[in-house]
Amino acid sequence: ALSLVVGVALIAALEKHGIDDVRLKWPNDLVYGPAKLAGILIEMRSEAGGPCVTVIGIGLNIFMSEFARSLIDRPVEDLSQVSGQRLSRQAVAQNVVAALARELEIFSQSGFGAYRDRWLALDALANKEVAINLGPRIVRGVARGVDEHGAILIEHEGRRERFLAG
Repeated sequence: ALSLVVGVALIAALEKHGIDDVRLKWPNDLVYGPAKLAGILIEMRSEAGGPCVTVIGIGLNIFMSEFARSLIDRPVEDLSQVSGQRLSRQAVAQNVVAALARELEIFSQSGFGAYRDRWLALDALANKEVAINLGPRIVRGVARGVDEHGAILIEHEGRRERFLAG
């Protein structure tokens, strides 16, 4: 659920710049309409019985030239177009770091339960036809939100199934 909480924190940071209507696409994307605005990557390393280290990577499109857009094979959006102003990378980064510090502290104390309702309200896939690629198996169905652990719920073949990756 960590990537889901990071997504909620990013949206809170963007709202400080007057950017609304950004949605979350499970498990790690922010979208504006059909276009990708940001991506989140989480890397975790741990030792048996030892410390756990987590690195959160965030790719946030602030300004993209037409040339850069032409190199990407799917719709993308950037904050400058969405907001109608040329945003300072430093100002955006400050708000992102502040939101992450605040939300990750709450997450460490309360878990995903403190975020589930907010995440569901921002869910870009809610009640839409989706396909989840599991390598040798592709599951097609309707997205029905996430459970209390952040697993996506897909309704297919008359039942709901949860997926933690895909």
